[in-house]
Amino acid sequence: MRINWFTVLILVLIAKSIMQMDFLQVFCGALVVFTCLPVHEFAHGYMANKLGDPTAEMQGRLTLNPFAHLDFVGTIMILFMGFGWAKPVPVNPRYFRNERAGMAMTAFAGPLANLIMAFIATVMLRFAYYPYALNRAWWAEPVFVILQTLVIINVSLALFNLLPVHPLDGSRILAYFLPTHCNRWIEEHSEMISLVMMAVIFLTDLVSVPLSWLAGHVFDLLLLMTEFIDPFARMIAGG
Repeated sequence: MRINWFTVLILVLIAKSIMQMDFLQVFCGALVVFTCLPVHEFAHGYMANKLGDPTAEMQGRLTLNPFAHLDFVGTIMILFMGFGWAKPVPVNPRYFRNERAGMAMTAFAGPLANLIMAFIATVMLRFAYYPYALNRAWWAEPVFVILQTLVIINVSLALFNLLPVHPLDGSRILAYFLPTHCNRWIEEHSEMISLVMMAVIFLTDLVSVPLSWLAGHVFDLLLLMTEFIDPFARMIAGG
């Protein structure tokens, strides 16, 4: 019987993480599962639908209902490891006028949706900051923490998915610029590429360090873009 080493690695990592379970990690995972991922997957389906592919809509995936997008193993990993996936939205590139361009645009829609979510959460974070800082509202601190977490998670999710590595969205964007024989080789070795990617993520800092650095700069940019809200937020908070 052929052993699926990718599945074995996932199960080992899940077991290890459950033994070291942390409430904050589970809470952040729940935010991903019930907010970030549904928006991400919906955006894929919405873009594909706009480009002429009705597959996601016909299979009930053109929705923000998180339960339509959950993958059992991917959800468990998100909750207990902080890393996982949803069920990929089905896409049929034959409906696109330009198949490679359509796949690239559909892939980019997911990370873009997360960046838009991060921007909206940053706007809300500005309004929550002054009640939180001035200690004038009992609800301000938990709301502030949740919004801050949403910003960080959405930015991180967008940047991670833009990595040009199979099976992430960035690989489909990269595929638009690669010759056909390169894309064929990547598809043929997709399982091994995924296994190597998992090992690099969990055993080294080659991905986490540069992504954290980049995420910090994106967060700073979001704060800069929403500075204009401060006067209104202070006025509403009475500061």
